[in-house]
Amino acid sequence: MDALVQFFGGLIGLAVAIWGGLAFARYLTRSRRTDAPRSVGVQGRTLAPTSTTPAGYTGGDALTQPPPQQASADPREEARQRAEEQVAARNAMFNFDPQGPDKTAMRARAALVEGRTGEALNLSVKAIDQLHDLYVFEEFRQRQAAPSDSFLIDALRDSLSAHRDADRGADVSGQVREATHRLRTISTTLERHRGDATLYRRGLDDLARLAPDIDVDDIYWY
Repeated sequence: MDALVQFFGGLIGLAVAIWGGLAFARYLTRSRRTDAPRSVGVQGRTLAPTSTTPAGYTGGDALTQPPPQQASADPREEARQRAEEQVAARNAMFNFDPQGPDKTAMRARAALVEGRTGEALNLSVKAIDQLHDLYVFEEFRQRQAAPSDSFLIDALRDSLSAHRDADRGADVSGQVREATHRLRTISTTLERHRGDATLYRRGLDDLARLAPDIDVDDIYWY
């Protein structure tokens, strides 16, 4: 009887040991699957885990990686771009539209009709300044002196007269001095080219008559 009890007790112990070993093996297998990167299934396909390392990375701190080298530009293209930039800067500084002075003088006339005398004066001076660009810097290449320039000279005279009448205390020294410089330079440049500067000198006489209180003696004739 005792031998039979010992026999069944041994069988039970063996079964418990086998069950425990199987349970431990399943635990180890589950742990390995948990630590490994998971694959994602999409419509029957298995996608491998996506790497977060940038393409072309060779190791080390990403912030210390040298930037990709760019191909050197064509020297001829660089020269062309520089030339275009220089032309753009030149045109921004000076106005070389042959009709620019007339357009600006027309705006001055419109402002004068509407009673905006200060704006009219500024625009009329700007028109003379644009004429100066075409005659002095461009040396009459795009526009030649003509009797039609009297439209600009008259706009300057009428704007200055109207603004001084409308506001006796207005400071117009800047406008008068700028217009004086431009007309003096136009006159001497035209005379060097054997042209008739009578019209532009008449404009200077108008400025001196309407603004005798403004000193222009330090403005040279060029």
